[in-house]
Amino acid sequence: MLKFMRQLNIWVKVKKPLLIGLYILVSLILCFAVLHITNGAAKKLFDTVLAVFPFFVTAASALTWALFNYIEGVLKDVSELKAAQKKIDKAINLLTDLKNEVISNAAFIILLLILDAVFNGISSLYGGDSTLAQWLFLSVRGAIISLAIYAAHDQFQGFKTAQQFRLVINQGKNKK
Repeated sequence: MLKFMRQLNIWVKVKKPLLIGLYILVSLILCFAVLHITNGAAKKLFDTVLAVFPFFVTAASALTWALFNYIEGVLKDVSELKAAQKKIDKAINLLTDLKNEVISNAAFIILLLILDAVFNGISSLYGGDSTLAQWLFLSVRGAIISLAIYAAHDQFQGFKTAQQFRLVINQGKNKK
């Protein structure tokens, strides 16, 4: 059945969002479980980690600009090659997609920071009365930062991909 699903074009489009949804659900459950198991003692750890979140977003956004420029340089190198035009066009398309993904990930991380601020505000309105509500809001915020870390990891994978392109380009130039 899985082999059949891989062949369907829709599965390719749905697979990543489903995996991200599962990732969010698992991290939400794990955060809540940690709070429940420690009877809320882990709240201080969550608060400390969440206090660093705005700085994390700033760093990830700054690295996005650097990665974008790096990919732009690789694109320039690829377009200057005089090889099989079909392969060059495919590489240019892949690198352009990578550039778009880098920008999307940066915007997504900033959106997650805004969502974290919203849930922090909501928790201060409703979370004071109930420990369960506090844990729930804190778990959602933990899942948000976990998702931001996943997005940053995705950014670094994009950098590795761009480096691989550059390596292939340099190997091609050295053979000539």
